[in-house]
Amino acid sequence: MKCAITLLEPPPLVAAPPPPPPPPLGSTRRLVAPKSPLEQVLTNADLLAIVLQHLGLAALPLACEVCVAWRSAARRLETEWARLTYVRPIAGELAPCYGCVLPGGRVCVSDFACGQLKLLSPQLEPLASLRAPSPRGCVADLVHARALHVVDCHAGCVRRYPFAALERALGGDASEPLAPSASSEAGAFEFPEGLALLDGSLYVADCNHHRVVLLDPTTLAQLGAFGEQGAAPGQFEYPTGVAGDDQLRLLAVADSQNHRVQLFKPGGVFVRVIGGQGCAPGLFNRPCGVAIGASIGLVVAEDTGRRLQLLTLSGEPRQVLRVPGAGCLWGATLLPSSDALLAMELFGRRCHHLRLSRPPPARPPGPPPPRGPRPPRLSPLTKQLNELVVTLAGGGGVGMAAVSD
Repeated sequence: MKCAITLLEPPPLVAAPPPPPPPPLGSTRRLVAPKSPLEQVLTNADLLAIVLQHLGLAALPLACEVCVAWRSAARRLETEWARLTYVRPIAGELAPCYGCVLPGGRVCVSDFACGQLKLLSPQLEPLASLRAPSPRGCVADLVHARALHVVDCHAGCVRRYPFAALERALGGDASEPLAPSASSEAGAFEFPEGLALLDGSLYVADCNHHRVVLLDPTTLAQLGAFGEQGAAPGQFEYPTGVAGDDQLRLLAVADSQNHRVQLFKPGGVFVRVIGGQGCAPGLFNRPCGVAIGASIGLVVAEDTGRRLQLLTLSGEPRQVLRVPGAGCLWGATLLPSSDALLAMELFGRRCHHLRLSRPPPARPPGPPPPRGPRPPRLSPLTKQLNELVVTLAGGGGVGMAAVSD
């Protein structure tokens, strides 16, 4: 049997359009910050060279421009975002859990293991140790009760200590236990942890009941509660640290066993979930401490993760900081008067002092000042691609000097 085979002619090749002229090296075009993780990965010049080999010369000028923009944006954002700088450890007879700021810039740190409240000067030097039963979370009420509220973990209640009583204890016998002026109902909570003040109400992390309870700061009567055990939004699995900010009108709750942080409006109105379990930036391993502020965003201290993370209020990671030599981190306290942050290392028996830099000033409107040409720094792979461009394009290098390491 014979069969005829007809060969189809291939379609005619269409020449690629000539590439547009590359931007000059001294261009003053305004740079745009990267908007996705993929764009941030592509700041690597060698990777861009490989991509250009597949895209062809038509995409070369655009890729050169994007490479310069991404690289400049990465340097600028790293400077703007890295706001936490490690200063020093604060050691001594201390097993810190949580902290708060007292009148005059002094700092109170709850020492659960020793059953004491440690008072530090505004320069974070030790002042005194006051006896208090099994203290955990603490917060200073500067407006309503003019007192220090402290969680009594074993009694399952919140105790109030007037500022005047603290002053008398500082000037007298600090070995005598502090006498609270009022206490909430004993046994109302099961292993309460963090304590925060927001919009005129106290918020207690009722850890083993998997909820957050609202108290009146004057009478310490219960006003309400929200949350239950579970992993859905608004539910908790052993909440620990809580922090509030009246300017933002937001409450942050460290949902430790769900490995996330949840944000709420006053009264417990759910806003969003931030994070989940993992080691990547923006994910957590048992977060226990939180701090929140309009000028800094959100700071999360991880127990198992043994690190601090700085994030925006929408959950975008800005900085991941490994505290030198630190083990399990617990509470985190902002010190606005001194632009500082205290991170508590419970089992390491020390606090960690970190400096909080102010955000950079806003840029004036208009194009950035022109920059002169700089000598390129090319990797071997990029040099090979540049030589290929010179051969194919007939000289000039077609702006490949803009792609540098």
